[in-house]
Amino acid sequence: MKNILTIVVMLISMTIYAQVGINNTSPKSTLDITAKTSDGSKPEGLIIPKLSGDNIHTATANAVYGAAQKGLIVYASSADTNPTGATANITAAGYYYFDGGAWQRILETSSGDSTNDAWVNDTTNSMVKLGAKADGTTRAVGTDFVVKDDGKVGIGTNTPTTNLDVIGSEIRLRGGDNPVLRIHSAANEVNKGGSIEFNENGTNWGMRIRHSTGSDTSTTEGMIIESKISGVYSPILTLDETSKYVGIGTTTPKAALHLLNSARFELPHRMKDRVLKTSSDNGDLYWAPSNTNYGAGASTTITSLANGASATYTFANTKGMVRIATAISFCGRYWQKDFDFDTTNSTIAFITGSGVGNPDGGGSETMTSNSSYNLTGSMILCADSSYPGLPATITISGNTLTITNNSNVARNYYITEFPYLSPMINLYTENGSLSSNRTVNLAANTLAFNSSATTGTSHFSVDGSTFSVDAVNNRVGIGTIATVPKANLHVSSPAGQSTPIAAFSIVNCGSGCSQGTAKNIVLNNIHTNNSLFASIDFVPGGDPTDPSGASIQGIDRDFTNNYAGLSFFTRNATDYDSRMVIKSSGNVGIGTSAPATTLTVNGIISSGVQNISTAGTAVNRTVVSATTNFVLPSAVTNPGAIIFTRNINTSGSITVTTAGGNIFNGGSTVAATSYTMNATDQTKTILWISDGINWTAMTSNF
Repeated sequence: MKNILTIVVMLISMTIYAQVGINNTSPKSTLDITAKTSDGSKPEGLIIPKLSGDNIHTATANAVYGAAQKGLIVYASSADTNPTGATANITAAGYYYFDGGAWQRILETSSGDSTNDAWVNDTTNSMVKLGAKADGTTRAVGTDFVVKDDGKVGIGTNTPTTNLDVIGSEIRLRGGDNPVLRIHSAANEVNKGGSIEFNENGTNWGMRIRHSTGSDTSTTEGMIIESKISGVYSPILTLDETSKYVGIGTTTPKAALHLLNSARFELPHRMKDRVLKTSSDNGDLYWAPSNTNYGAGASTTITSLANGASATYTFANTKGMVRIATAISFCGRYWQKDFDFDTTNSTIAFITGSGVGNPDGGGSETMTSNSSYNLTGSMILCADSSYPGLPATITISGNTLTITNNSNVARNYYITEFPYLSPMINLYTENGSLSSNRTVNLAANTLAFNSSATTGTSHFSVDGSTFSVDAVNNRVGIGTIATVPKANLHVSSPAGQSTPIAAFSIVNCGSGCSQGTAKNIVLNNIHTNNSLFASIDFVPGGDPTDPSGASIQGIDRDFTNNYAGLSFFTRNATDYDSRMVIKSSGNVGIGTSAPATTLTVNGIISSGVQNISTAGTAVNRTVVSATTNFVLPSAVTNPGAIIFTRNINTSGSITVTTAGGNIFNGGSTVAATSYTMNATDQTKTILWISDGINWTAMTSNF
């Protein structure tokens, strides 16, 4: 009765207020449920319908849920085992609501309030993070995006250690015509400023590009490239932002290029015998010879050259160094210069000087030239305050050097010429010619020529057409017309060549060195699934890629046992087919590819008429037509031979004898030494068969 009254009251309340109250008489909403107890003695709450994820999936697929059920709430007791379409988000047990098209998860945890890929408040780890991927599935490891409470942002990591901590293989800045990555430092002090660091796996090793925002007497304001070794940075290159100077080895450059330490520059071509060095006194750069490229010197002595007299010396070489010295003690220094004789302008080009010092007691050395290299004036050899005037003057004309004694006494002059030994040309960067034989010893190393060419047909050649390599199509050509090889190996010869195009020789000592049978030419196929594994083709056309007119092909391939046979092909107006085969069994077939006997012929066998006039010359004949008497070859040395004779005389007879053995008439047991063939009876044609001892004559009446 109590329950009936409760229902009646509820119905009256719903009718009057359109609101329902449970455990209360004054509902504050459409449905207002008040806990019946508050002392924890009973399980208070609301249990809404429970369905498994698969139940929800089936009902949704059957259109049980539609627009009319938008906002409906259920509790999924388990995940959908096939979460696709409208149930794609039901990947775990929990509360879900239907939005009219798909089921959405109602977040029930205390650490966040996300749906799909929304941000999650992870209070446990003091961060805000992306909860899932866009489809609601779990994010993969290394795809994190988090913001820590202390302001650190992590991409690819959930434990950022800096303001922005990115773990990944690439960071790209794009947008507009002039994208900018700006590192702004708030400081303006020495050794302060932004930097980009490159660390190895160990953080104590690497490189960095640093901006110095302030300057003092030891550091320049600008950009500095530094290396890090054992945790200590050292400057390598400095760019002064004010003076635009560049310093290498120094942080305070004093010139456009300031090097602190030794420097070396080498030029590979025009001055390949020179290196760039620094002088010991003022640091200026100059080109000097490499002191290891001179051959043995040839000396000439000019003795007792009188005051005012001159002597000449003609250079024997076109490149090298000349040294001139006097015999006077206080002027015993020598003058030496590199020279480079140029046959075009007939002048000696002095590139630089070395080993020249001031004479004892003072003196000087001067040179007058009309350009940087070509000497056209004179060179003072030596001077001293004890002797007024110049001891000697050197003038150059063409490849002749003239020495004039300007002192007041006769002097001896010593001239030594050191020929320059040209270094080997770098064939990878310049053209050149070999002056002698060259040998490359590879030892245990390899020598490879790699090509990245995508066009062309001759990427490596010897004498143009002698040898050429097509690196694009992996082909090699040998011969005059093979500069554009048409096959992997294309060998050709010029017109009129009488020597073989190719020869393959082998030194084979046979059983003496267990070498076995020589293999001069080998044709094989590395693939095991092709019975036709190799061929030798004869091409009638002028291009090797034209159709074959004939070929010899390997057949009956047995990869395991190394068995094989041969097939001989020819082309005619009808077809291109095999005409004869030699099977691996040894059977030979003519007109058939499957011979069943040692020799199987599918067709007519015939032989042309051969006239034999010399006795005993029919050793290898099977058909003989005779016009004169003749002698059969020895039956003993020709066992199994078959000879067909025919008397083509219209009258008269022919006498047949044998060079060995007797002659039998058919089945006769009487041996004879000769046989007469008449022109008008059955003896006109005879078939002779050798049994290795005697000949047997077979006629039409035997």
